[in-house]
Amino acid sequence: MLVFMIYDERTARLRWQNAGPIYSGGEGKSHIIDGTDLDELARNIDMRLAKLASRTGGFRLDASFGENLKRTIIKFNEFARNGVDEDFHRREFAYDREWPTFPPTIPEEEWPPQGSKNCTMYPLSEKGPYHAVILAPGTLDTNGGPIIDAQARILDTHGRSIKGLYGAGNCIAAPSANAYWGGGGTIGQAIVFGHIAGRNAAKEPEKSA
Repeated sequence: MLVFMIYDERTARLRWQNAGPIYSGGEGKSHIIDGTDLDELARNIDMRLAKLASRTGGFRLDASFGENLKRTIIKFNEFARNGVDEDFHRREFAYDREWPTFPPTIPEEEWPPQGSKNCTMYPLSEKGPYHAVILAPGTLDTNGGPIIDAQARILDTHGRSIKGLYGAGNCIAAPSANAYWGGGGTIGQAIVFGHIAGRNAAKEPEKSA
């Protein structure tokens, strides 16, 4: 699956300049796709996909992508101006509101702007240039791997503990299951279950070779 992060020049140059993967225009960053308007951006995205076809299974944009993109931006801008995200409910959770409070990369840029009704959204410019980044699934060590119990014991496929085998940190399935509490959220779990695993492993009888 591929998705496309699309942003305007204000985002590139003022709010998140060089906060990868966003950079000002292309400026030597080969992963950035530029367009003077949304039509050109859509064409350039599809041209990039053509070059990547051997690595994406031939994935290309549907013919309706360009018009759907315009409608999506119109809808997003309406949500941003009204301050209510009817689709994804941005701003309704404290976690959403915390990230946009980081200082902007350009000190003169005020955030949130005066009169803003939603600090997590800002209308995209009605004029180009626009930029895009193709995003694909990757790996992030926050979930996945052997399952443990409360004693940090590795469980087999039947849910039974495997004698003498313990786990903690990013090599096991996250104790938080499908939840991810924020940047660094796995560190606390690694410390806690590493401590539990170490104490229990130390109680194991010594084994001869």
